[in-house]
Amino acid sequence: MAEADDLRQFMRDMNTRADRRTDAIVRRLDDQAAAMREQAAETRDMRAQIRANTEGLLRVLDELRGPA
Repeated sequence: MAEADDLRQFMRDMNTRADRRTDAIVRRLDDQAAAMREQAAETRDMRAQIRANTEGLLRVLDELRGPA
């Protein structure tokens, strides 16, 4: 019986360790996903700013060119 109890305790300990590791991995993945979402939002903002700058530059160039 003691051997079976030892095995049960060992399995409980292994499951606890595995759960802790899994939780840590999930937390890291959540953090990475949040960072990626933030980077994607910043990239969208930069893209919009680049488009606005390009449009403004093209308007200035059209004005410099004068009437067609």
